[in-house]
Amino acid sequence: MYLAVLFVDRPACPTMRLSRFRSFLATVLVVTFLVGLFGYNAPVRANYPGYSIEHNFSDRPGRNTGRGDHHSNYQLTERRQGSFVFGVKGRDGRDGRSGRTAQDAPDRAIDLINTPLSDTFYDFSGAEGESGEDGAPGEIAQSCRAPYRPAYSLIGADGGDGGDGGDGGDGGNGSDISIYFEDVAVLKQVAIANAGGKGGRAGRGDVGADGCECVEPTWIVKFCEWEVWRRRNPTEDQTEDSEWEYAARKVVPCTGVRHLDVREHVPSIDSRDYIPRRYSRYADDYRYDLRYQGVSHVRSFGCEDGDRGKPGADGRDGGEGRYGSFRLIPRGDIPQERIESSGTLRTQLGQTVELVKNIWEQRTGLRSLLSPASDTPDSYVYLKSTERPKYRLEWAAEETPESLGVADVRTSVEASSIGDQAVLNLDIPGTLDYRLSEASGVQVAKITGGFSPSRVQSFELEAVFATDGESELVLIDRGELRNLLSQIEIEIALLTKQSASGLTTETYQLRHEATFNIRKGTEPIDLGNLKVVENTYTFDLGNRFKPWLKPGYEALYEVKILQTTNSGTVYTQTEEIPFQVDL
Repeated sequence: MYLAVLFVDRPACPTMRLSRFRSFLATVLVVTFLVGLFGYNAPVRANYPGYSIEHNFSDRPGRNTGRGDHHSNYQLTERRQGSFVFGVKGRDGRDGRSGRTAQDAPDRAIDLINTPLSDTFYDFSGAEGESGEDGAPGEIAQSCRAPYRPAYSLIGADGGDGGDGGDGGDGGNGSDISIYFEDVAVLKQVAIANAGGKGGRAGRGDVGADGCECVEPTWIVKFCEWEVWRRRNPTEDQTEDSEWEYAARKVVPCTGVRHLDVREHVPSIDSRDYIPRRYSRYADDYRYDLRYQGVSHVRSFGCEDGDRGKPGADGRDGGEGRYGSFRLIPRGDIPQERIESSGTLRTQLGQTVELVKNIWEQRTGLRSLLSPASDTPDSYVYLKSTERPKYRLEWAAEETPESLGVADVRTSVEASSIGDQAVLNLDIPGTLDYRLSEASGVQVAKITGGFSPSRVQSFELEAVFATDGESELVLIDRGELRNLLSQIEIEIALLTKQSASGLTTETYQLRHEATFNIRKGTEPIDLGNLKVVENTYTFDLGNRFKPWLKPGYEALYEVKILQTTNSGTVYTQTEEIPFQVDL
């Protein structure tokens, strides 16, 4: 601001001169005060770099480290709901480690027959699970310095969430216990605890931390209007400058004090290649001029505190272990079981095999048998008896095992229990004929005939052909079993890619099926559509499948052969035979 003072040169007394000087000094002080008053009627040194009202926001997440202003060193990290977030979110607290599961208690045996009763209480309980760790608290938000009264709203960064508590470890199971005794009354003198261990305590979740807080909830920002004028630079052959022309209007945050806004709040112009010169910009062939128009309008902005972090969740308490099991044995030991025997036919024939099977019975009422101080389940298993079934394999066929090719065939027997009885389950190949009987407490299986299992499922394709409306399929049984089987059933299915009307598909579709049953014997068979001579089977399939046997058709026979032995065992063989009907 320039101050012009006019002095008139005429004589005056010293007193008058002193009075005039005082008036002059007072005037200077008043003017200086007014300039200062109006010059600070807005945020001091408020800086809004690159702000453009047309784009709503120009500040972007990141750091501002301007010097000379205690509000300049701030950090914007993201944009949320139309506002910028200042500060850095606090780190979440560490989750607590889960506790380890306890090991199960080892198996135990209590001998009340051969060992004097030295202890009346046995603690075979499971161990407790380990407690889970507590979570760690969240950390407070960092770098919470915010820009001073910016031309946008603010939200403080959130505090870190509290860590979750770890789960407690499961308790271990109690011991599985075997008690050997002779007198059931002795059990009343024994107190046993074999409950499962308690689960570990769950870790506790910790608290969340505070977010960044606002310095003030609301503020007012003034916006000033600038006019952008431009004129074309003179060319070499042009002697006079062009006229200035109006180019654009800019509205930016400001203080409302002209000399401050002209110095600090000059808006940028769209082009990035302008060369600054005073308050004008140069670019390409134009010279630009910015003309300050004063305050256009005011807007109110606000600030919200960052949210406090969420508290961590508590962990889960560990599960309790279960009771161990009980076995009561009314004798000094448990007989060693032998429940299976196997071998080749040549080694098994004539051998009497004794198997050993313990019969266990599920019972309840254990707590009434033991001391009332016990902590046990009420159920237990009781060794009721030990069964020793016997088994023998005998040969009763006219031919020897070697001549029938079955000497190395494996057989087996296994003992199981049904109720309180032991039963034998025989595994004899289905190609052997046998009958069961019992003699002097021994279960006997007498083999009366048979053949090697390698001879079943031995059908092979000999020939297949098809012409218009006709088809023949020839199979040969390499095992030659027709006279040794109780029944042979052959199912033949026709699949084609073309329908009877000529429609074509990419895959084979089932069109028709035929089933043939061949009786046991050796004499030839002639059924018209099936002829059997020795081990050769010839099928005339034209009448069955004629609508789909047309020249050029792509077809496939799916053959399923079921061979039933005298023992009732069924062996199944499946073959797929593709072919094309001759043209």
